[in-house]
Amino acid sequence: MNFLRFNRSDVWYTLLLVGIAAALASFVAAILAIRLLYPGGEWQSWWAMLPPDYKPLSLFAGLASAVLGPAFWWWIIIKPGRLSVRRGLLVGALVGIVAHPVVWYAAFVSAYFTGQQTVISFQVTNPLEDLVTAMFLATFSVIFVGWLTSLIGGVFGGVIALLQSVSGCRGRWQAALSS
Repeated sequence: MNFLRFNRSDVWYTLLLVGIAAALASFVAAILAIRLLYPGGEWQSWWAMLPPDYKPLSLFAGLASAVLGPAFWWWIIIKPGRLSVRRGLLVGALVGIVAHPVVWYAAFVSAYFTGQQTVISFQVTNPLEDLVTAMFLATFSVIFVGWLTSLIGGVFGGVIALLQSVSGCRGRWQAALSS
């Protein structure tokens, strides 16, 4: 029974759970950031009160973090074998910041292919030119709400790292990767 416990699926399960937690944290951070920039309305109808152009941003934030979270977790925590709460905080905050340009670019590419209007009515020309516009808008979004996204991402990352260190994941990862 012990041979089933130490296999590569332990690492994949960890990365899957980190991706789900990162997506959830990013979705919550995006909703809070949008509500911070556009207050008003009741929280009971929080989705209906969001500006229509901004709704895709929260969905793209969750998707971007679901990809970035496990990638950074692998490169910063699992591969070097250094699981700590401090590194979990770092990975979560880093994903909260790095997701901004990815989210803006995904919103522009989505608007290009669907023919819909983008946030602040930016004209979408083609996906390659919109890369520069996404970086420009990401700079402003990091300045205005990056503190919130990195704070929420850091808290989620720290909690995930704490739970994994308590459950002995580091030893299972080392055993799985060494075989």
